[in-house]
Amino acid sequence: MNNLDKDKVFISATGMINSVGGNTIMTVAAINAGYSAYTLSDFDDQLDEPITMTSVPQMLFEPIKIDIEPGTFYKDQFDHIIKMAMYALYECVQAADETSTIPMILAMPEPELQQHTISLELLTTQLKEQIDPPIELSLTRAFYTGRAAGIHAIEMEFRYLHETEHEFVIVGGSDSYHDIARLDDLEESHRLLSQNKRDGFVPGEGASFLLLTNNPQYALNKNDHIIALHPPGIANEQGHLGSPQPYLGEGLDHAFKLALQGNENPISAVYSSMNGEHHWAKEYGVATLRNKQHFTQEHATIHPADCYGDLGSATGTTLIGLCAMNLLKQSKIGQHLVYASSDSQTRAALRVEKCYYKKDQS
Repeated sequence: MNNLDKDKVFISATGMINSVGGNTIMTVAAINAGYSAYTLSDFDDQLDEPITMTSVPQMLFEPIKIDIEPGTFYKDQFDHIIKMAMYALYECVQAADETSTIPMILAMPEPELQQHTISLELLTTQLKEQIDPPIELSLTRAFYTGRAAGIHAIEMEFRYLHETEHEFVIVGGSDSYHDIARLDDLEESHRLLSQNKRDGFVPGEGASFLLLTNNPQYALNKNDHIIALHPPGIANEQGHLGSPQPYLGEGLDHAFKLALQGNENPISAVYSSMNGEHHWAKEYGVATLRNKQHFTQEHATIHPADCYGDLGSATGTTLIGLCAMNLLKQSKIGQHLVYASSDSQTRAALRVEKCYYKKDQS
């Protein structure tokens, strides 16, 4: 491995499922076509008007049987989270060495949401029983930082891949807003999109995982090009939702600066976690304006929550996967920026770069 590769990790495979696609190829095609899965749901707001949501088709959940111990608290939301993770992981791990034992880092909802979502123990136990090659539970870690967690976790991925013997690591998350208690809390805060509220977001569900490697020989390769991830920039927003401090957008600005340090090539596209709530657009405006020297004059802004809704803790790795696939398809070398902002303080960003690499080179 070339010494220049020590400041990067490489995408070996992706896996994802959400309301617009049952795998990576379907999702990329749907997003690029502008397809939206927004529908009026069976959940009502405080004025008895239906909330707009997105859903993974129920028929995808029915073939998979989950063996849960009697007496374990279990509900449809947990069922969806486990089965979506299984779909995405199965797609993702096909590129791994069958004899490998792979560390996994899970993106999980923020701590204040733990009463509304699945436990780490239940999720990892079910995944270990279903997925080959084996996932090593003793090496499984979790980042409880919501939308930003998938990017946040890649900071640890760099240490796993460059400081241990492991050649592969999995990172990703599975999340669903399809839970009445979680929706009730959001509705009380007037955050859900409905016919009565335009400044709100669309709750969704989905899973996304990335198989990362420290060896470019194992990277996903198309026409002698591979996708590299640079170290993420992680920062805190003091004026986050729920904080009494003013919301100034300084956290995302700092995350951008950390992710873009050492950058010599302009960013031609930004993949964003913006979900339709106005305040996310404000912080993005601050961050891009303060770092405008790193962007092309007409850089694109892609916010696919317009298609599949808010994916919660599955957001970060979904954005990276979409970005990587689109970079591989384009004809020229380039790099994009991916970022995600959580409801709480965490802001995370990283550069995704298309690099020339012949698999048989030393």
